[in-house]
Amino acid sequence: LLVYVDDLLAAGRSKAHLAELKTLLEKAFKLREISHVLKYLGLELIWDRSAQKIWLHQRGYIDKLQRRFLPEGPPRRSPKTPISVDAFKEMTFDDAELQGRTEEEYRQRVGSLQFAACTTRLDIAFACSKLASEQTVRSDQHWKELDRCIASLVGTRDVALELGGEATNLRLVGFADAGDRQSRSSTSGYIFTLSRAAILWASKRIKCVTFSSAESEYISAVEAGKEARKLRFLLAEYGLLNEDEPTTLYVDNQSAISVSEGMGLKGSLTHMERRYMWVQQMVARRKMKLQHILTNEQSADYLTKALHFPAFDQCFGRVGQVRLSAKGSAEGVSSGEE
Repeated sequence: LLVYVDDLLAAGRSKAHLAELKTLLEKAFKLREISHVLKYLGLELIWDRSAQKIWLHQRGYIDKLQRRFLPEGPPRRSPKTPISVDAFKEMTFDDAELQGRTEEEYRQRVGSLQFAACTTRLDIAFACSKLASEQTVRSDQHWKELDRCIASLVGTRDVALELGGEATNLRLVGFADAGDRQSRSSTSGYIFTLSRAAILWASKRIKCVTFSSAESEYISAVEAGKEARKLRFLLAEYGLLNEDEPTTLYVDNQSAISVSEGMGLKGSLTHMERRYMWVQQMVARRKMKLQHILTNEQSADYLTKALHFPAFDQCFGRVGQVRLSAKGSAEGVSSGEE
């Protein structure tokens, strides 16, 4: 049972269970029932019961963003990626470019993008994180990157998350990465998938200063491990977790894996705080294991840095993001327009 203010969403194994829940709720509240949910809190749902799949998308929400922020219509050619590879590396300031544009308007646009990034559009999560971290600086480059992200989102308005289809193989898998070292504070990114579909993700700056890529990668794995523990509790409550099988977390740094396996803090990692070492306990108890993956196969790569289109598109297709046809059904994957 999901509750947000006065909006409730209930799911159950049988109609009898749902009817019983409805009866209990009606004793305390006046309900208006919608039996077949197509919209919920800004999300739109497409169902295929025969295939046991659901597609979550936000075409309606993105259309509202276009009318508000791109009243002249989307560009003829949408950007292939939501943020350029060289974003914010060289700041330029031009008051003529900023005429009539305020920091408040900048924050409004970033906030609107973040809602999409947190719900279905993980492909713009890094761009939103980067734009949000730069809110106090006004430059023409900030606005160009912000406009690029909006145009990219509008140009890919028909992208959805495909969930379900493999009820017998509900395996929780995580991917953790770190990158974008323009400063000592790196960016951490992680994704968790269930049946190869993304169910949880984040792209955020690591709060402490790191001195090596190994340290950044390990701290990113620690942050992902915290979420893995929560997800394991949730899946266990639903009876969907094999307690004897550790959750695999894929990382592309061998040093981070060595530390997680209890080989000690060596070399550049000797200064790390002990509070990061609880991952070793998770690994020792077979609740989680870190496994190496090649960088070009790392699904969390586009949550930690700006990528060129080929690498970005590969990440896009690994986590259940698909394109919807005009009729609403799922088609082949492609994340950008020419």
